[in-house]
Amino acid sequence: VRRMWFDVSAVPVDDDIVMSAELRLYRDKIEGIKGETTYIVKVFRVFHDSDGNRDRHFVDAIKSTKIGWMALNVSECLKFWVQNPEENRGLYLEVSAPDAPKKIRPESIGIVGFKGPDEKQPFMVGFYKNSGKTNIQLNLNDILVRPVRSAFGNSLVELHDYTMEESSSDWQGEECSLRTLYVNFRDIHWNDWIIAPTGFDAFFCA
Repeated sequence: VRRMWFDVSAVPVDDDIVMSAELRLYRDKIEGIKGETTYIVKVFRVFHDSDGNRDRHFVDAIKSTKIGWMALNVSECLKFWVQNPEENRGLYLEVSAPDAPKKIRPESIGIVGFKGPDEKQPFMVGFYKNSGKTNIQLNLNDILVRPVRSAFGNSLVELHDYTMEESSSDWQGEECSLRTLYVNFRDIHWNDWIIAPTGFDAFFCA
């Protein structure tokens, strides 16, 4: 789960359409880990420098002390990838602890990868200005009560081939496919206090 790649080709290529985006990760319970232990989870955008060498650009970090969902701000990544799709080389996760001399594998503290239960798998959720071009509509209630992936099946779109170097154990990539949806405020009973707009376009990786 250290490296993840998201297909964002479904996002319209407009300069200001993307408002924000988050990477959602679930931390599960692991036997032997004290509940009060503090871990630092960092996310980086992977890129190639001018010499063609792979490098990482720091994006966001969060402290994790308990099980459950966590969110990291990856807005700048999504905006960059939409404008520069050829530069989309994915995200890299790094976990550390104040009393640990070495970096920690995300799985060792319970962070669930794409091989975990559907309802706990990582996903990217984004919000963008209403474009009027939504091609898939789902009620927010549907998203909340069932695994995100179940709405579209379990298959993933394989759109990126990693080289042997990129497929090494330290840089093992995982992929998912971006899906769009429209959240209607009337369907979730928010229309009594939100006058306008009537809803918003959103997308997530499934």
